[in-house]
Amino acid sequence: MAQATSGSEQTTESLSKTSKVKVWDGYIRIFHWMLLASIVVSFVSVRMDKMDIHFISGHVVLGLLTFRILWGLYGSRTALFKTFIKCPISVLNYLKDPDSEQFKPMIGHSPVAALSVIAMIVVIGVQVMTGLISDDEILLQGPLAQYVPWEWTSFANWFHALNAKFIMALVVLHLAAIAFYYFVKKDNLIKPMIVGDKAIDAKGAGKVPNFNARGGGVAAVTIVIAIATAYVVFNL
Repeated sequence: MAQATSGSEQTTESLSKTSKVKVWDGYIRIFHWMLLASIVVSFVSVRMDKMDIHFISGHVVLGLLTFRILWGLYGSRTALFKTFIKCPISVLNYLKDPDSEQFKPMIGHSPVAALSVIAMIVVIGVQVMTGLISDDEILLQGPLAQYVPWEWTSFANWFHALNAKFIMALVVLHLAAIAFYYFVKKDNLIKPMIVGDKAIDAKGAGKVPNFNARGGGVAAVTIVIAIATAYVVFNL
């Protein structure tokens, strides 16, 4: 008579069928959490009327965006824009059948998530730029306001407040997508952004392209450029 498989044996067998693959490098993970923290500080500081803190957090976001754009051009594989920005047909195919073999294994951003990433970069970039040329004529003037016509500054004042609502909407959608993947698709998107690795089917792991992580020297130069950009603009 065959004996029932014990829980520990089942767990061992299950683990043997999965393999860990690298999803995000440390630089992208640090960027992600720093951007989240900076956006929270920016929103809270406005509501607390701490505009000096808001001014600083805005320049931190500028530096972070500079890093992300550069890292999207030559960083590690999953961070590269060319690896996750797909054509409209691919996006439609993913919406029709996200479980298709065409999209397995899914490492990094899905075609739909890629749209969210680009939208987030754009709206946050617009928020930074409008902030840099804003002028409330009371306490705070953006460092670039002195170089543009007043009409631009006036528009920036208005749109900076409006665009903040777009950012909040995207954040809510982002959180909703994370919840959907976690509770419905049983896919934890937060853990890889903390530890960097993701467990996937062992057969699928063999199909994952090389991660091609960039060295510390390339990252250091990129970080210096990002910090220098924020520092120069801050001191204009």
